[in-house]
Amino acid sequence: GLAIYASVLRPIAVGIWTAICFMASSIAAAARAVACGLAAAANAIYTYLLRPIAVSIWAAMCFVANSITAAAAAVACGLAAAANAMYMYVLRPVAVGIWTAICFVSYGIAAAANAIYTSLLRPIGVGIWRGFCFVGSIIAAAAR
Repeated sequence: GLAIYASVLRPIAVGIWTAICFMASSIAAAARAVACGLAAAANAIYTYLLRPIAVSIWAAMCFVANSITAAAAAVACGLAAAANAMYMYVLRPVAVGIWTAICFVSYGIAAAANAIYTSLLRPIGVGIWRGFCFVGSIIAAAAR
């Protein structure tokens, strides 16, 4: 039995075991090669295709955002300049003109009222007052 084991069964078992180990290591090496190949392909796809596309999209979005920001700033500055010009050269002169006209009319009305009082109403009032005084003094003299 020992002779059959040593010369027949053991060499067959070792051969089967060696074949199984060789096949397993071959399968593992093939799997490792496939995994490394897939990883390399994925890295290449990311590095040379997806990343440049993503960077290009990001750069384009930054350019568009910066352009929109610059345009908005230009519009805001333009509107501010237009509003300032409108105030300085249209609204302020109109307001100053209206204010000057109101002051001129007010001074004119005041001067006219003063002239009417000084030249007409005051002399009439003084005349009436003197007339009353004159009549009163005549009545007082007559009563004495």
